[in-house]
Amino acid sequence: MVAPNRGKAAGITARGGQTSREVGPGPGESGTRPATKRPRRVLLVEDEDMVRKVVSRMLTSRGYEVHAAASGTEAMALFEGAGPDFDLLVTDLMMPDGGGLGVARNLTARMPDLRVLLVSGYSPSGTEGWDPARFRFLTKPFGSAELSRAIDELFLSHPAS
Repeated sequence: MVAPNRGKAAGITARGGQTSREVGPGPGESGTRPATKRPRRVLLVEDEDMVRKVVSRMLTSRGYEVHAAASGTEAMALFEGAGPDFDLLVTDLMMPDGGGLGVARNLTARMPDLRVLLVSGYSPSGTEGWDPARFRFLTKPFGSAELSRAIDELFLSHPAS
């Protein structure tokens, strides 16, 4: 399970912005698919190193191509460098450099079809800019099954246009 660290440092230092390149079938797909179809790309933004690593592993085990960032600033740089063809943004709601909601609003302004999953140990209600019709929310702690279910629901309820 992934648990919030309630704003405390995890005590692990890791280089941020690492990209996982383990690629397999996407969610709900068999191991055989056309060579031209790319895996779904996820931009993961989480300031806690251990949580970022665990969630990245959860996502890559489901066949997603994960680009991970340790801050909103780093996420924007990854977005600019990797190109604007992400399918999903998974971001922590509360981060030292402004939070995931700002990243979500900035990126969805550029990519209206981008699906957004906000994760936090805190409720998003009352947060300026929170739009439950546009963004999905998953409460920490969560396990792989809960993450998978939230993502599946997000892709079903917000199909690409």
